[in-house]
Amino acid sequence: MVNGVTVKSCEYFVCGDEERQHYGSRAAPSSCHCNTACQATVPAGLTDFITGKISTIKPSGHYCQKGENVTIEVTAPGAILAPGMICFNTNTAALAGCMTLPATPYLLDQVHPDFLLLRTVALGVITWHSVLPTLEWVEAHVPSCVLTHVRRGGNQSTPGIDCESMHQAHHNILAGAGLVLGLRLAGSSNNQAFDVLGKYTTTSTIVILRG
Repeated sequence: MVNGVTVKSCEYFVCGDEERQHYGSRAAPSSCHCNTACQATVPAGLTDFITGKISTIKPSGHYCQKGENVTIEVTAPGAILAPGMICFNTNTAALAGCMTLPATPYLLDQVHPDFLLLRTVALGVITWHSVLPTLEWVEAHVPSCVLTHVRRGGNQSTPGIDCESMHQAHHNILAGAGLVLGLRLAGSSNNQAFDVLGKYTTTSTIVILRG
């Protein structure tokens, strides 16, 4: 249980009947209330909803199962964002560690790019006061293997590296960090934040226009 919300209650929103399959996972965060301090441990079964590998729980609804695994397309968004919102600004190390991004190309390739964005957002929300309006803070979220590949202009011929996966990971992680930075300093008229977000917005616009 975290803040009075059990994994079973989160399961209600990310699993179950077909109707909830479409919108329930997004509704999970709004169902959570930050009434008490977060526990120091990750709730049993939470990582199942994020990774899709059942280790501790068996979901009650077959719509969120794919064989012996959980359908993370349904469960992961809520399972990532709900703990972040529950444990807003608590610096809970266990949950922050759960949101930390994979550090190798192989492991990164196992995670949907958009889930990398969500995990970056959740990590920033949990460690709210660590958010800084600097390029260094934003890029610190990007695994070194991704930065190395992108900065040297890696291409599809790089042995053992999926070029498209690396670039998708890079853009999604930067987008997540930028979103957290924007939320953290919204309305502050912080010129540093403006410059940092402006840089990444310009870069992203160029990438989009190049197609």
